[in-house]
Amino acid sequence: MHLYQIIEQARNAGSVAAEEAGVTYGGLPYSVHLDAVVRVLRTHDYHAMDVICLGYLHDAVEDALVPAETFSALSAWVARVPGFAEDQFLMALQALSHRETRSRSEYLTACYKNPLASLVKTADRVANVESCCTATDFTPKLARIGLKYTKEWEQLHALVELNVTGVASHGLISRGLADRLVKAQAVLGAMVATFYAAEARTQATKYPQDCPF
Repeated sequence: MHLYQIIEQARNAGSVAAEEAGVTYGGLPYSVHLDAVVRVLRTHDYHAMDVICLGYLHDAVEDALVPAETFSALSAWVARVPGFAEDQFLMALQALSHRETRSRSEYLTACYKNPLASLVKTADRVANVESCCTATDFTPKLARIGLKYTKEWEQLHALVELNVTGVASHGLISRGLADRLVKAQAVLGAMVATFYAAEARTQATKYPQDCPF
């Protein structure tokens, strides 16, 4: 099995898990997001097969209709792929899969305790934040997503910095990738602040007696 075939299988598995569960990316096929995450990784010189496959599969278990069955199927697939460190890959996949039993803070902490997961999570957040920033219409839904990211930023930034290395290295976050996230988050934070400031002015005009400002 050639490298490109393995990567294509991972992309298909990640896309199908979302499609079967009816998950889209802002109304677009979820593969749009998966491709964006992998593009971020490759732009910053991460080309290792397990990293790229994890980029395509990072949401597969979380998005699946039956997560346990999906994880079992992916485990069997990983076992057949030559050159994979099976346990390491599956531990990273588990860390990246958000479960209702843990808070967002616990989830982020778990991601950044695992070197591979921390790298892919950083690329995932870059892709998501940049998508918000480049949207032609900054809708209330995007503002809510941006506000969530802004509230998480202090913790996420600290976790990223703990995993930074000078150059692209397997399972470590390059300085360039970390700085890209910082810049994107700054832009998004400003957009969120502008959006909610405008909302506050609108509410004050409509309901001056109820305005707390």
